[in-house]
Amino acid sequence: MALIPNFIATMKKLKVVMIMNHGLEPTKLTNLSCFSSLPNLRRIRFERVSITLLDIPKLELNNLEKLSLWLGHFDKALNESEFDVSETLLQSLQEIEIDYCYNLAELPHWVSQVVSFEH
Repeated sequence: MALIPNFIATMKKLKVVMIMNHGLEPTKLTNLSCFSSLPNLRRIRFERVSITLLDIPKLELNNLEKLSLWLGHFDKALNESEFDVSETLLQSLQEIEIDYCYNLAELPHWVSQVVSFEH
């Protein structure tokens, strides 16, 4: 398990976050909520980590443009279909890149509620 340090929340000008695990197995990330206080965050890349995809829209990353998930492991969230993503959440998201995420059988329900995707 890896804890994202709280001081990240004080880095208000931060635009890109890349979290890479160099171990053989995905590491569970905790304390994703510290990203919520980063108003300029535009891109996040998670590499070889384990997260719950339901945590992403809860972060209220209004300026996030790109989310990259590489070699990820995703925990299934209970009652995921009951979670309603407001149109204002992830309003700037333009691209989700998902590569080599073998246990991801289907996209989470909230992806279809994000209306700003380009076709």
